[in-house]
Amino acid sequence: MLASFLNQGYFERYLNKMRRIYKGKHDLFLSLLKKESWVHKIYGDYAGMHLLVELNTEKRALWVVEQAKKKGVRVYALEEYMVSGTRPAEGAYDTLLLGYGALTEEEMKEGIACIRGIVD
Repeated sequence: MLASFLNQGYFERYLNKMRRIYKGKHDLFLSLLKKESWVHKIYGDYAGMHLLVELNTEKRALWVVEQAKKKGVRVYALEEYMVSGTRPAEGAYDTLLLGYGALTEEEMKEGIACIRGIVD
């Protein structure tokens, strides 16, 4: 069954379909974030279904994560993924890890609006 699925080109068609879907999500999410005043810089815009977003605010990323969680929005601080005992470089911007792969267009807009409300 699997060999037939692969040999008849169904897998390739499926991959192409998914690439189109996720490219659309990627492009939309990136365009929405670029309009936000709280976004300083975006990293990883062609590296999967997550983006690193430096915050252009005095608010700490860990605090933003906690506030978003209270509102039902899951975001992550890059600091959570650092080796225990290390700290971000002095002068570094606090950074959020934002995923978009499982989100609808409306959920993307709501999540970004939630973060905007927290940092403003």
